[in-house]
Amino acid sequence: FLADLADTGAERSVLEEISDRQERNNLLLSIHDALADLAGQLARPFESPALRDLADNLREGLGALLLTAEEAVRTLDPDEVALMRRLTADRDSVVDQLRHGAIAADHGLAAADHRHLYSVTSAFELIVWMLRRYSALIAAARPQAEAADETAPLGSLEALRNT
Repeated sequence: FLADLADTGAERSVLEEISDRQERNNLLLSIHDALADLAGQLARPFESPALRDLADNLREGLGALLLTAEEAVRTLDPDEVALMRRLTADRDSVVDQLRHGAIAADHGLAAADHRHLYSVTSAFELIVWMLRRYSALIAAARPQAEAADETAPLGSLEALRNT
């Protein structure tokens, strides 16, 4: 639909909005794929009890993060978007600490668990990074949407919002 709308010769502001929405849609598809990948990885249990606990914590943390993201996207409330941005701020050091802590907790970590740990935490990091990028796109789109509400014809914006 967005591609068809872009081919109509619409005004520049409408075309920019279409481009922004396409970027957000593509990112959502990538997030969906990454979530499916992580779910598949987490379905394969760790041998180590410490890593099983870590996997449970990652599931719970990601669940809370996704609920926050859903609320931010649904309401576009600036406070919710800001919360999402804070929660997805650079978490590389946190994930590294989790990895090292899990490895330190179980000195006899099997090689398969070690590889699986890096695979799971890398997938988790990727999802958090994509959610951070999505929250930035939402935050950037909000002022554009407010300005467009004041200047654009109602029909073209309503068509965009329904996508």
